[in-house]
Amino acid sequence: MDPRSLPAPRPGEPGGIDPRALASYYSYPRQYDGAGISIALICLYGGYRRSDLETYFAAAGQPVPAIEDVAVGGARNDPASDPDANVEVTLDLEILGSVAPGARLVAYFAGNNEQGITDGLAQAIFDAEREISVVCLTWCIPESQAGGMLEPAVASLIEDAAAMGKTVCAPSGSSAPGEEPYFPGTSPYVLSCGATVAVPAGSGFAEAPEATGDRPAASRLYQRPGWQAHAAGPAGGRTSGRLIPDVSCLAGGALGYRCYANGGWLSVAGPGAAACMWAGLLARFNQALGRPWGMTSDLYTVLGPAGALAPAEGTAEAARPGWDAGTGWGTPDGERLLAVLQDPRRARPGRRGR
Repeated sequence: MDPRSLPAPRPGEPGGIDPRALASYYSYPRQYDGAGISIALICLYGGYRRSDLETYFAAAGQPVPAIEDVAVGGARNDPASDPDANVEVTLDLEILGSVAPGARLVAYFAGNNEQGITDGLAQAIFDAEREISVVCLTWCIPESQAGGMLEPAVASLIEDAAAMGKTVCAPSGSSAPGEEPYFPGTSPYVLSCGATVAVPAGSGFAEAPEATGDRPAASRLYQRPGWQAHAAGPAGGRTSGRLIPDVSCLAGGALGYRCYANGGWLSVAGPGAAACMWAGLLARFNQALGRPWGMTSDLYTVLGPAGALAPAEGTAEAARPGWDAGTGWGTPDGERLLAVLQDPRRARPGRRGR
């Protein structure tokens, strides 16, 4: 792929990536905006101010999306409690509202403990009133810290979501060689979202994984599912664990997303942004398909082999089709993904790039 110009603010605009520009860059299908779809965001601390969202979306020239708060176990939207945490919650809502402006965003506020996390996720997955079809998680912890009842309870709920056709997006965390993989992005039933970084390439940029190595990052809690058996080729034979990430998106390094939080403009990067970008894309897909659709296994059996995602150009693996240890199947090509979803006969094994 030829280097492309970085989605950049116009003169006078605040710094950072506009999620809408990135959605255009990734060819999100323009005829869909997530209308009729509900996206759940699980919030474990802090909150957001409506005035911040109003300022952000006014600057973007669009109305504030439909947002509903759900209090779980006594927790609530409390932006006065933790200004630092507000940035994460506010950024997540601004990204989701930018790339799926027609969707209803439901923020489930839950306690930051085992019971709160479990209750918040359960409320979102089984919420019959709001009919959530995409769940966005932007928190992750090292697998060794997912002890007690947290891991089995959360893993069971995520499996339930997959059985219902709902996709749970979560950051994969660090994929650096030798570093511990992160839960819940290692669950076989999660769409594990990695972050790419922008690297200079000619007059534009290319995307590269945050960390590279010849040994894929693999779960220590979960065995590799059957649909991922041959994903990593010979390198995958060194481990029997579930491999991460599944997919990627520009979200790491010094280049951040434009955010208005706590009364000021910021540029914020982090792996949770990748989960939000993918959750917004899936809302558009669900609208187009007219039903909730669980992505992860199809990614390995149909979409990835069809070349429906774009490889990260800054890796050696980009020269050959398939999953790679740094970015999974790569970054989204929304139009191509939707075309294959709507008509699998369009699949062309080995086709790569945008």
